[in-house]
Amino acid sequence: MVYQKFDDDEGKTFHVGEPKTKSSIRTVPINNMCEKALKKQYIQKKIVADKYRDKEVKYSDRLFVTKFNTPINSQIFNEAIERMIKELNLMQSNLEQIEKFGGHTFRHTFATRCIESGIQPKTLQKYLGHATLQMTMDLYVHTTDEHKHEKMKKLEDSTERICSDSKSVDEKFENLIKENDKIIKFTLGA
Repeated sequence: MVYQKFDDDEGKTFHVGEPKTKSSIRTVPINNMCEKALKKQYIQKKIVADKYRDKEVKYSDRLFVTKFNTPINSQIFNEAIERMIKELNLMQSNLEQIEKFGGHTFRHTFATRCIESGIQPKTLQKYLGHATLQMTMDLYVHTTDEHKHEKMKKLEDSTERICSDSKSVDEKFENLIKENDKIIKFTLGA
């Protein structure tokens, strides 16, 4: 479903059609938090639908609707985000202002958090409905510096278990430096 003006339209209107690609048709598992959010949305939808049960509203069977029981479109969604950002920024200093973003940013965030939590890239590709793994990795995976350091620490911890003599190596190194009267510094995590 898209909300836009096609050539034959007088103005913007809803259009329902097939997805862009075969990979757009998919089943995506959800977690408990998402399930609860969808249940809350279903309850809210029922309240709104009851208010408009005597009026004919096109596409009123959609789950995500406005207070008028009409489908939410990307324009309404992005305007709502913009209003919230403006409201939040009223209470922030200039340095702490939240940058403007659109609804699609949540897709990027989801993809990045999936990778950071250990979901395999191929699985993420299927979640997002991309035809190629390359598209998923290039467009949607933005690993944070903090996450990179965390993963390096995890690698270090696992290799230390394998190389159990790491403390003795450190002690031998320190003794060797003391014996040779040299100062050597290593900067870790930089």
